[in-house]
Amino acid sequence: MIRTGSALGGALILLAGASSFANASPVTINGPFQFLDNRSSNDAGITAGVLIQLGANNVTPSGASGTTGEASRNSQNGPVVRPLNPENFTVNPNFFTRGVNDVPGNRQAWTLTFTNGQDSATATTPGVPANLQQLPFASNVQIGGSGLTPTLSWTNTAANINAVAVRIRDNGVNAQISTGGFKADLISVQYFNPQTTTYTVPQGLLTAGHEYSLEIDQLQTRTAFNPNASAGATFVSTLNQSRSFFDFSASANGFQQSSVFLPTVSVQANGSPSYSFDISTHAGQTYYIDPQFASGYNFHIGSTGPNFESVLLPVLNGTSSYTIILPDGSTFVVQPGSVFDFTDLAAWVNGVAGFRVLGIDPSSAVNPFDPNAFVTGLTFVADGQFTGTMDPIYTAAVPEPSTWAMMICGLFGTGFFASRRKSKPTLMAA
Repeated sequence: MIRTGSALGGALILLAGASSFANASPVTINGPFQFLDNRSSNDAGITAGVLIQLGANNVTPSGASGTTGEASRNSQNGPVVRPLNPENFTVNPNFFTRGVNDVPGNRQAWTLTFTNGQDSATATTPGVPANLQQLPFASNVQIGGSGLTPTLSWTNTAANINAVAVRIRDNGVNAQISTGGFKADLISVQYFNPQTTTYTVPQGLLTAGHEYSLEIDQLQTRTAFNPNASAGATFVSTLNQSRSFFDFSASANGFQQSSVFLPTVSVQANGSPSYSFDISTHAGQTYYIDPQFASGYNFHIGSTGPNFESVLLPVLNGTSSYTIILPDGSTFVVQPGSVFDFTDLAAWVNGVAGFRVLGIDPSSAVNPFDPNAFVTGLTFVADGQFTGTMDPIYTAAVPEPSTWAMMICGLFGTGFFASRRKSKPTLMAA
């Protein structure tokens, strides 16, 4: 803990008057930190990519009380100075942080300076080793159980990690960062032993109708992980972490599927969202994808996935049929509830790398708060890793990117069944 009082002498204080003295508050700094931070795409207002995150875990008075902060370091071209953002999160209203580009100079220690009125305090971050490599993202993130107390599960992919963490952000609540812009409120942080791969959200934390970002982190820490230590102490000890973000809309209803895979969200150049998946697939097994707010979708396998074998489109009130468009431009009308098998076609016996589905009728009134409102089943021609995307198609004007945080509330992802019996559809050329 670092604390300073006023730097002014007693005589100057008397000359300045009692009111000036009352406006200043001694500044206290706890937990300066700095670590390598690998962040996935998200719609929680967190900048994606590999950055150096630095700041202080607890500064009093808080930013809401007028405290400001900055980080500085020396360079060949003179001092480098960056402002620190006060983030008034529910779990920690006294938090200050900054993400900077991962370049060699930014890995060195930074000096943090916090000021409130005439008082200031300084602290030094621990720095990041020059040879430290970023951690990969967790994969196969699933959700199941009850709608407001769901259970998360995932696969840890990083070797030699010391801990894992689960963070939950309410995307419907702006943390009101003083620098402006949207960032979802952080409402829960839990740290666990590195072998942990499941977590059940406690009762009373989630609200039906709210969109959340569920974050799975893999961590390397500077000191041995202590499961009995406070979340703040573990956070300050972080040296290296990967952060995987997944969208979830809480519902008072139970899940239709026993286990549902969650997607990450990014924004396309046209302002529309793109839903991405990282799922270990097996030939012949069915995976369910849940799009929202679209008249159709483009499906792509990604760089590592096997080709699509078939698609099963849901039965919806108001939607009488769907149109499937294949890569060669051929079109087929498919009835809801029937399987369209691409490998039945002579030109696509090895499956397809992408296809388009049109015909979702607006009168179907897909509920944006229902996580299983539009469940689409996919099978693949071989085992592999599905890292594909699902990009929406709109018949109306595409909303501005700033509105997406509220509009994709219904996104839920993909569900998995261990086996199925596949029925052949009747194909009708459009």
